[in-house]
Formats: sequence, structure tokens, C-alpha cells
Amino acid sequence: MQKTLLSLLITASSLLLSACQPPSQKTDTPDPVTSAQTDKKASTPTLIEARTAKELTTSIVELSEGKLRDQLICSKLDDRMQAISNKSKIEDLHSIQRQLKACLPTAINSEALAWLGTYQAMYRRFLQSDTYHDDDAFYAIVEILDKGEKASVTQLKQVAPRTRYLISLVESNADVSILYIGEGIFIFHHDLQAMADIFTPYLPRDQAEFIERMAIDNQDIFWNDAAVAISYEELLKRAAFWENYIQQYPNSYFIQDA
Repeated sequence: MQKTLLSLLITASSLLLSACQPPSQKTDTPDPVTSAQTDKKASTPTLIEARTAKELTTSIVELSEGKLRDQLICSKLDDRMQAISNKSKIEDLHSIQRQLKACLPTAINSEALAWLGTYQAMYRRFLQSDTYHDDDAFYAIVEILDKGEKASVTQLKQVAPRTRYLISLVESNADVSILYIGEGIFIFHHDLQAMADIFTPYLPRDQAEFIERMAIDNQDIFWNDAAVAISYEELLKRAAFWENYIQQYPNSYFIQDA
């Protein structure tokens, strides 16, 4: 950082020395074309406006420190996601989502894909429960939510505190839903399309299409009690999509998965 600042300060000093040179004493009548060019240059805004060496130095230092601060924040992004647990709050995830949107535009592809994997694992931990949601009290709440209604205080008191919190997220239309996975078992599930919307704008086309399709296909279950849970027509559509994908992107990063 010290070398970077020193280089910037040397450049700034050179600019100041040039700017402080006395004006030319030439008194010839100015050429109209030259005058017009000068006026045009004078009207062009500068990136850093400073009247003194101190002001210019301060501006450059602040700009450099801002970039370094952003780089440091992005370098800690993976650690922040790893720290999320089933004790965290939805505000913690929203903060990480904002950070991702700021860091993804400058991330290299391998870094973006690594963040995607960490993001999915983060949500699984966030929604993890110590017990299955397969009791009568929870079933009653699910039926209420399916009707678009909210559970009563009495009903909510019959489930664990963390379950009550996750139910409140479902009711508030956060990135959380309740998914039936078969055999009378429900789990809390995060909105995969919301995840895709964060990452796909910064991925190559083949990767973006893969993530988008997986977000659609995995938003609900594929298997239910050892049987395919989707219609035959939907199965054919998926098969056709992946066949076309393999033909269109034979060298895709996700070709084996496809």
C-alpha cells in the first residue's frame, strides 16, 4: 500500500508542478480555433478537483484507500458466509447479498463459482433444524400457510422458537419457503431463483443458463416416495433442454452435470 501511495503522490506532485507554471507572456492575437479548443478543455470536468497540493494528495489517498477497503471486504466475503448458522438472522443474509452484488462485478469466474457454492451451503445451514418438521402442530401451520393465511399466536407457541422464526420469514415473503420432501416430512427451503438472480449476470452464458435451469428444476422435489414426482410431459421437456444444452455448450464448465 505504501508503494502505491508513493507512486500516486509522485504523480500528483508532477501534475501540480505543471499546473503551477507561470502563464505564457505571449501577447499575439489568439487564433480563433485555438481559443475554441481551450474553451472546450476548460469546460471538461476533472475527476479530482483540488486547489492545493494537500487537497489533491488527500483526494488521491482517499480514492486509493477506498479501493483497498473494497478489496479487503470482498476477500472476507467467503468467511462471512461460512460464519452463518441456524442461529443467524435474515438480516445477516441480506447484508451478504448486498456485499455479493458489490463484489461480483469485479470477481474472476473461479471466485464467483466458489462464492456460489458457499452461498448454497450457507443457506442450508441457516435453514437447518435439529428435528424434522413432521408433527401435527407443524402440519396445521402448513395448511394455514397454504391458504395464504397467517398462523395464530396459539399455533406458533406449539412449535420450537427457531421454527417460529422461519415461519415468520415465510409469511413475510422472504427468500424462504416450506418444501414437502415426501414421507410426511417438510423442510424449509430457500428461493433458488433469488440466488440465480444474484449470480447469473456475472457468469458466462453457458454457466448462467445452467444455474437458471437448475434453480427452476430444484425449486420443488423430483422424487417422492421412490417415484418421479413430475409429469411425463415435464420430464420430456427437461430431457430436451439438457440434450440441447450439451449440443450448444460441449465445452461448458458444467458439461458433466448436464
